[in-house]
Amino acid sequence: MTTWQKYPTPKPLRLATLGILLYQSQSIKPTHIINCAAYVLVDDAENSGRKLAFALNVTGPKNLTALAKRHNLRLIHIGTDYVFDGLKEEAYVETDETNPQSVYGKTKRDGEENHLSPHDHLRGRAKDHSISSGRQRSAPQRLHLRLR
Repeated sequence: MTTWQKYPTPKPLRLATLGILLYQSQSIKPTHIINCAAYVLVDDAENSGRKLAFALNVTGPKNLTALAKRHNLRLIHIGTDYVFDGLKEEAYVETDETNPQSVYGKTKRDGEENHLSPHDHLRGRAKDHSISSGRQRSAPQRLHLRLR
């Protein structure tokens, strides 16, 4: 039986700063990492939020991967369907070619493709279904996980 615990930290984890993240993880001593963190202000990522989107969506997964490798931890990463262009008529699958149309989608794709090992981690994408209609929704409708 698996027991899930939420580990309280005195300060939010600093995903974009590897040294601080490694230091903070010493007191937590995780056995697994579930990365739900992201810069999700899609419209802001196009302008004023570019640097923060890159820090959380690209550098964050890179640093969590380094932490996972250092301590031999399993990393579960939650991504988004914004990595696709929305032109496909049927549902996207993990093997479909990515073609993000926004800064947000590009940072999420780069965080996944550049840093997450295809053999050591579990990746999932939240299906928003708002990509082709332009509407944003606050919660994903479906989540597909597959072992990578």
